[in-house]
Amino acid sequence: MAAPSWGKEYSTTQYFAFRLGLCVETVVSDTQVQANIQVWFWSQHKFGDNIELFYRAGQGITTAFDEKDTYLVSRPHVSCPSNGGAGWFEDNKILLYSISHTYQRDTSEKTINIFAHVDDVYNYSTSKGGLITVSGNITIPALSTFLIAYDANGGTGAPDSQTKYYGVPATLSSTKPTRKGYTFQGWANEPTGEVVFYAGSKYYNYNYNCTLYAIWKANEYTVTYNGNGGTYAGSETWIDPHKGIYEKPYTTYSNKDFFIRPGYTFVGWNEKADGSGTQDWTSCIDKEWTWYYTRDVTLYAQWKANVLTVNYYTNKDNVTVGEYTDHNVPTIPGVYPTNSKVYTNVFACNIAYPNGLNNLPLTSEGHAFIGYWGTTPDGGRIVNHNTPFASGEFLANALGESLMSDNVTIDLYAVWKPFCMIHCKKDGSWKRGQAWFKDDGVWKRGIPWVKVNGSWKRGGA
Repeated sequence: MAAPSWGKEYSTTQYFAFRLGLCVETVVSDTQVQANIQVWFWSQHKFGDNIELFYRAGQGITTAFDEKDTYLVSRPHVSCPSNGGAGWFEDNKILLYSISHTYQRDTSEKTINIFAHVDDVYNYSTSKGGLITVSGNITIPALSTFLIAYDANGGTGAPDSQTKYYGVPATLSSTKPTRKGYTFQGWANEPTGEVVFYAGSKYYNYNYNCTLYAIWKANEYTVTYNGNGGTYAGSETWIDPHKGIYEKPYTTYSNKDFFIRPGYTFVGWNEKADGSGTQDWTSCIDKEWTWYYTRDVTLYAQWKANVLTVNYYTNKDNVTVGEYTDHNVPTIPGVYPTNSKVYTNVFACNIAYPNGLNNLPLTSEGHAFIGYWGTTPDGGRIVNHNTPFASGEFLANALGESLMSDNVTIDLYAVWKPFCMIHCKKDGSWKRGQAWFKDDGVWKRGIPWVKVNGSWKRGGA
């Protein structure tokens, strides 16, 4: 131990003087300080003189380590041998007392004041009363500190760094970072490590600087497919068991072997039942794309009503529209694609008259159009243009087709009946067409009656 630090010199008489000495040695560890303290007495009177120097029994030595700890030690006396002489000699130093005390290091530095004193010093005949005191202090350093840093690891809003004291559990910040499309799981020692700590938990394990990394889990979102009028396995909705996971691949389903809506063709998906959603889902069908939605999604099937397209053919050349040649109406070519018409499977309809000239007869070189259409130039399935149909589907059925699964195109051909054109005079003018005759003095137009094999029949002459 190092030499004592000696206090103020005191004297009993002009011949005798004495001092107290205080020697302090500290041993510092990570969590505590051990203080080893010695109290020495040093007499100027040489040992050997016939002088007895002592301090009163029961007064003792007091060493105060802090406001609460007081150590009182009593010894009967300190004697000096006879035949000495006056002077400060090493042989006159006497160790009065030794003590060790352990202090716990805390989160802040503190200073401990210590002192020792002797009351009522005597020689063999004279009392010198009073107090001999020596004092000093011990510095207890604060615990070592370490820095806990937080890394949001792709997110934002990480807590500020905090200080951890050696051996003292630190409560981690309760602040949680955020990240779009992800849920915070906790903190790890590596960016891709497993969660070992949670926000607000106690950090017991490490006494060194460290960085904690936020660990994230991509959010999962439910994708519901809605038939929007169609059904799949008897239901109008179907929930995809494969979730939409943020920043992970997702493939939009096609409608193959999926929703069925008779009379309609599937044309895509939309987030609105009426197709007003702005996001393009249709182009993603059967394609892998990265999910960036932060919500559940419902996709509505979009449908287009199947249609029946009918191409009308006059099925004859040099067709004349109208009753009389002097109407100057142009003839219709044999193939008439501009007279096509589209019928949906939703609305009621009937077969159109070519070119929209309803009720005007068509004629062609001794033949008359009688209002029927056939699916082949020679006839096939025959329909009347005046027959009403509840929808394009019923019309398609009448023509041997169906719109339930797809669009249909049908060619219809005019059905002609031969007849002999009659030229006759009416009021002095020749007319061609049906016969004119007088009935009760009134001219009437009609189909002539002729006798065939003895029977009267009406028709072409």
